[in-house]
Amino acid sequence: MVSNVLVTLILLLLFLISVGGAPIDAEVKQFPGFDGEFPSKHYAGYIGLGDEEHKRHMYYYFATSERNPSEDPITLWITGGPGCSGLDALAHLVGPFEVVPDTFHYTKQPKTRLSPYSWTKVSSILSVDSPVGTGYSYAENADDYITNDDKTVSDLYDFLIKWYSEYPEFLPNPLFLAACSYTGVIVPPLAQEIAKGIYEENDPAK
Repeated sequence: MVSNVLVTLILLLLFLISVGGAPIDAEVKQFPGFDGEFPSKHYAGYIGLGDEEHKRHMYYYFATSERNPSEDPITLWITGGPGCSGLDALAHLVGPFEVVPDTFHYTKQPKTRLSPYSWTKVSSILSVDSPVGTGYSYAENADDYITNDDKTVSDLYDFLIKWYSEYPEFLPNPLFLAACSYTGVIVPPLAQEIAKGIYEENDPAK
């Protein structure tokens, strides 16, 4: 039984990889305040969740590993708050950019440069604005801005399932979950949902 399921998943994975990869129109070529060449491929966009009455749009920024993106792990990063944009982590915490000292002023756009301490040296970083209403993530129904930890976990799990359907070539890569501040509360139940989905043989590409 297990071997049959494994063969099916492998065949599905090979099919998905053969029909496409990262969306071409999602590739990022510029970052605010940065002049230079990216050290790896970057992508950004929206993943749609919900139904016709409760459409939610989760914004993500995906910076691939500078070392070996086809084999290095993917780290899903959720910034704390709740309600802090994942973009904050890209320029202040774990991402490939850092703000150049003495360039930040409320009348000017700050300069950014490549960070020598970026986690993208060894891992791809998938940053998401969560919950809806954070950063660039938005809902079409005002009621969906009223949220709680359970809804946040559910949306993040659905986000991951749909994100992998757009980036199927990264399905074989190890996945790590990381967060700061309050979102440390979100990581354990999200990991539990992922483990439950694997146990119940829910394919992440559905």
